[in-house]
Amino acid sequence: ANEVRANVTSFGGPTVLAPLGYAPPGDVTGDGESPGDPDADGLYEDVNGDGTFDVVDVQAAFANRRSIEPRDDGPAFDFDEDGNFDIVDVQALFVEERTVDAGTS
Repeated sequence: ANEVRANVTSFGGPTVLAPLGYAPPGDVTGDGESPGDPDADGLYEDVNGDGTFDVVDVQAAFANRRSIEPRDDGPAFDFDEDGNFDIVDVQALFVEERTVDAGTS
C-alpha cells in the first residue's frame, strides 16, 4: 500500500485534499467555490467546485481559460500533462468527462 500525506481543507464546500506543501487552487469561476479533485489525482476536474465533475466543469474551464492560464496553480488544470494550461487541456477535460459519464473510466 502507498501512503500519501495530505492537507484536508473544507470551507463549507467540498472537501479538498492536497499533497503536503501544495496549496489547492482557489476559485476560478468567481462563485466563491474552490475547485475539487474528485479522483485525488492532483488534477482539479471539478472546476466550478460544486462537488460534481460534469460537463458544466468543462464549460467553466473553457469560459475561464484566460484567467487560469497565468495562475500559479495552472498545473492543477494541466489535463493533457504538457506542463501548461491551454485550450487543449479543456479538450482533454471534455474527453475525460465523456469517459466518466459513459462509465468507462
